[in-house]
Amino acid sequence: MMLGPSPAISAKKEIIMHNTRIVQIENDESFIELLHAVDPAKQTIVKFGAIWCSPCTTMKRSFFQASESKLDIDFFETDIDECPASAAFWKIQSLPTTVLYVGSEEVSRKEGLLSSTQILEWIDKSKK
Repeated sequence: MMLGPSPAISAKKEIIMHNTRIVQIENDESFIELLHAVDPAKQTIVKFGAIWCSPCTTMKRSFFQASESKLDIDFFETDIDECPASAAFWKIQSLPTTVLYVGSEEVSRKEGLLSSTQILEWIDKSKK
């Protein structure tokens, strides 16, 4: 009896992840590594969500479209059930929550479903 996803499913997930600019943060340790590795002057955006969250699933397309428009910003997403300590540390209280960082410092956050236009306008406004 095989436990876990089949190799074909795992390979497909890997292909999908590499065809997007959005990097999935898989666990709290990866989130900590990310914060230590980012350029202190660079903008980074993280979408906190959950697989069971319908608005989070709906927002995937607009988050992807925004990532394709802003090549100078790193886009990440994480599932709060996979990164509970990170979600608690950043005080994530509603989903989806999208947080904009410069280096490892939070600059701004938006709660709720956002269109790609809203994400791009928010990013541009936060630069000023």
